[in-house]
Amino acid sequence: MGAAFTPLVFAELAIDNADDLVFGVAPHPLRCGLGLEIGSGKVFPEVNFTLPTIELTEATWPEVRSNYEEIGRQVVARALRLKAPGLVLEFELLPAMTERPEWRAELTQILKGRLVEAHLARAIVAKTDPYERTVAAGKAAVALLHRGRREGRLKLARKEAQWLARIDEALQALPSDWRDLQAELEPQYGHLYDKASYGLA
Repeated sequence: MGAAFTPLVFAELAIDNADDLVFGVAPHPLRCGLGLEIGSGKVFPEVNFTLPTIELTEATWPEVRSNYEEIGRQVVARALRLKAPGLVLEFELLPAMTERPEWRAELTQILKGRLVEAHLARAIVAKTDPYERTVAAGKAAVALLHRGRREGRLKLARKEAQWLARIDEALQALPSDWRDLQAELEPQYGHLYDKASYGLA
């Protein structure tokens, strides 16, 4: 016998007035990964999917992983094209996945990887200048690492944490215009590269 289950009992509704029910708004918003907050006023698309008909076995597992990789890639790409403010992915836990926790953990990592890529891509496409896109990508990546540390999902050795702080400081110190950066670097490093080959001459 398993441990006794004690059901939660609620004496009142979280929202007791029907006129206060607003789509996308909750009394206690839920913070998810990558800065997504559900219930704070924005409405995000949720895509629910599962596998085509296939038997889940050790032999078919590579094909299963490939299916999820492709589904994640296509869904995220479409969300980026539509400029969705955020995205929720939900995949069905099939019986075999409940029996093999490592399988569902692997699929979760696959889909999370796609969402991280989308998060960085959104930061990049929000800019039009190549320099600004590069800086935006760097800042978005560092922000993800910092958030992972704060939430206890990323453990860094002391030296690694120091390097992360240095990278963050360097990114924040970059000028907003690439021409200003070039002017700063020119006296010391200008002789080391061909400006014309980079379109900087």
